[in-house]
Amino acid sequence: MAIKNTEFDSHIQPVERHRVYEKISEQINSMILDGILKPGDQLPPERELAERFKVSRNSVRDALRTLEARGLLEIRQGGGTYVQATKAADLYQNMLEVMVQKKEMTGAVLQLRLIIEPGVAYNAAINSSQKYLVKLEDILAKHEEKASQGDPGVEEDSLFHKTIAEMTGNKLLIHLLDMVNESLEETRDLLLKYNEGSIRKGHRKILEALQERNPEKARDAMMDHLMEVIDTYEFVELKNE
Repeated sequence: MAIKNTEFDSHIQPVERHRVYEKISEQINSMILDGILKPGDQLPPERELAERFKVSRNSVRDALRTLEARGLLEIRQGGGTYVQATKAADLYQNMLEVMVQKKEMTGAVLQLRLIIEPGVAYNAAINSSQKYLVKLEDILAKHEEKASQGDPGVEEDSLFHKTIAEMTGNKLLIHLLDMVNESLEETRDLLLKYNEGSIRKGHRKILEALQERNPEKARDAMMDHLMEVIDTYEFVELKNE
């Protein structure tokens, strides 16, 4: 099924010369994830794509081959290039790449955490075990040690939340939060530099609730913590405008 040129063109941006083919593949990848390009849609010919992106045909060809290798496109010799039906694993990987690439999605990702992670903490308190509580205590101790040396502790911050997800035993949640954590790596570094002490205090309150095996308290502590993270992010964004 051929796509409408006007809709396709409205999502194309001229590409800078640095790593041109990657920028092209990012844009097409985003259009697939956003539903602009659907399984079975045929992309315009290479020559036409080169004109629209204002790049060389070689760059377009490399971008299409990259997306074909990811399982997103099918290049038929002499028959055009088509959007493939995406497997769940491929979709997961490509969603992650778009989340990392699109900084404007950071606010939405933080809101997603606010929706999901309080429930994760609630469930973790119910399934709490000494093994995980000791691990969380060790993570906080390591974070405090790094903080005393001027290191914001991005790795420990991420690992703290991942460990709480692991306490639920829910593999889907673990994979989802892995994706979220990876997409927020740069943002975490920035937020910790602004508000590291308060973020660690939030972690301590969450751990205390988990140690008490109090689901409601764990949920509320996580919600308070994430609200503060979002407030810090909005403050930093406003300051940098």
